Amino acid sequence: MSGASSGGKFPWFTATCVVLILTGLAHLTASLVTPPPPKPGDEETLMRLLQTFPVELPGRSRTMLQLMTGFGHFFTAACVAMGITGLTALRVRPRSVPTIRAIAAVYLLAGVSFTVLSIVYWFIIPTSLLGVTTVLCAVSVFCDGRVAAASGAGARP
Repeated sequence: MSGASSGGKFPWFTATCVVLILTGLAHLTASLVTPPPPKPGDEETLMRLLQTFPVELPGRSRTMLQLMTGFGHFFTAACVAMGITGLTALRVRPRSVPTIRAIAAVYLLAGVSFTVLSIVYWFIIPTSLLGVTTVLCAVSVFCDGRVAAASGAGARP
């Protein structure tokens, strides 16, 4: 299909989705690496408490380590799922510029909130990846689909 009939090209949104998937896969890879043993003293005590101290939650007791591990797996799954969802939306034909731009706008709002949360609670690696994703998504919202949509409007009979 030509750019006009498929509703335009979306290189920035595609890049956003790819970076989301890569972020999730990088997080999964990092979670599979065995951390170094804790240093004797406070670090060892904190690790033991993370592994053994129960937190009473509705329905079941969990340790803090289980909660943190679960949030980590959720982050991995959410990044990969958002990336795959976006790439899947790009495959729908005929491609609707307003629909893809609306999805990109939702991803942008999510990306801003994810990046802010990462700045407050996490460290530089996820914050950087989420920041890149957010910037790519912002460019997508303002640039993707415009040229093909504008040039394609007069080309159709």
